[in-house]
Amino acid sequence: MVPVRIVPLTVAFAAVLFAAGAGAQPSHSAGDARGAFEHGVLLAQHDRWSEALEAFQRSRQLMDRPRTAFNAAYALQRLGRYRQANAVLAECLGMPSVTAESDLIVDAHTLQDQVRASLATLELAVAPAESEVRADGSLLPGSGTLRTLSIDPGMQTIEVTAEGMAPQRFELSAHPGEHLVRRVDLAVVPGRIHVRVDRNDATVSVDDEVVGHGTTAWQGNPGTHRIRVEAEGFRTYRRPVLVTAGRDVEMEVTLQPARAPWYASPVLWSVVAATVGGGILAAVLIQHSAGPDGGTTGQVFQGVHVP
Repeated sequence: MVPVRIVPLTVAFAAVLFAAGAGAQPSHSAGDARGAFEHGVLLAQHDRWSEALEAFQRSRQLMDRPRTAFNAAYALQRLGRYRQANAVLAECLGMPSVTAESDLIVDAHTLQDQVRASLATLELAVAPAESEVRADGSLLPGSGTLRTLSIDPGMQTIEVTAEGMAPQRFELSAHPGEHLVRRVDLAVVPGRIHVRVDRNDATVSVDDEVVGHGTTAWQGNPGTHRIRVEAEGFRTYRRPVLVTAGRDVEMEVTLQPARAPWYASPVLWSVVAATVGGGILAAVLIQHSAGPDGGTTGQVFQGVHVP
């Protein structure tokens, strides 16, 4: 087991920290960071690892240093939180100032090897590709449909979520170094449309497919859908509707009587009838009021009065 570096800061190293932070931070920040660090050391010596971790994390918030990060990672390892310990060790080794502490670098790499050997691996095939994966509430990094995830040993609650999809949760028991394979396909959460129509004989269609008559409830995939309501003798009602996953859309439809075509208008035919009748009557009147028949020549001869 790697010995935890919980030795209090030397006077010389503390002086360097004070000098480094004097220009960028208030002088009390370095002192508070050192106090939190030393409190964490004391707690660690009494195996109070949860409290020690909190003290080291508080010290890092005030002034982040490689040695504090190493101690925080060691506390995480002792608590069985190997995945987080691995991430903190990566942060520790990535700090520019760690190059001045060769012994700390060796210990950090050794602890990192131990932590990684304790992790289990989950090969996860997931759809859709933009799904988020969490283990016991913590987001696991990764994207795409095929992911290789590191998880802590023991019982884990894995949750897969994506916008507009029904989440999936399952329990997973893993042993240190174990390789597990799982597949998760999320299902779309449907949206619903409630169409209330004032006529029971009206036909309701969604995307040109008849789904009911009169008042109708429909559910389907999120997105924009075309609603059509029609009944004989009434104007067809059309409207695009945006459906959201898990939400209801309420619609009230009152159909309007259809306008008769111009040639079917009773007024028109009344006028036509009156016009035709008037024409026949005029012809009859002309017929009866005509003058003497002029014969087949088409000419009309009038008598001449001779005095």
